[in-house]
Amino acid sequence: MPPLDPTVLALLSIFGGVLLTIIAGGIGALIQHRREHSKWLRDQRLRVYAEYIAATDEYWRATDENDSKVSQAAVAEANRGFGAIELVGSPDVQATAEKIASGMRMAQSVFEVWRGGADPENQAVVTAARDAYADARASFIERAKDRVGTR
Repeated sequence: MPPLDPTVLALLSIFGGVLLTIIAGGIGALIQHRREHSKWLRDQRLRVYAEYIAATDEYWRATDENDSKVSQAAVAEANRGFGAIELVGSPDVQATAEKIASGMRMAQSVFEVWRGGADPENQAVVTAARDAYADARASFIERAKDRVGTR
């Protein structure tokens, strides 16, 4: 095998270096993309989780004050928040958000029938829903902290 021409050898070295640079740049860009996406997803989760908890807290505050307009608006906001959780949330956070939503639906159905009446059976349902909400809220916050990394 005859020796390579020095010009060909120089060109192979140059193009080999360019190829290695392109490959390394692509790998670096992929790593950076993954970091940016993880940060974006964390930020979205943090925002969505905080908005959901704020809406559900507003719902219970409004029901305490017997303000049906505000409670209905809070239910609508919580439903939008739950939809966002389904998009960006992890399955365990979604499950606890569903428990919160279930408690709100149960309480809302009672409130629509019972507006300020002192029916003990309805009061027991509301109390049970409120207790379930408190438990689900604590569980939701713990799971959200795990997923967002704020522990």
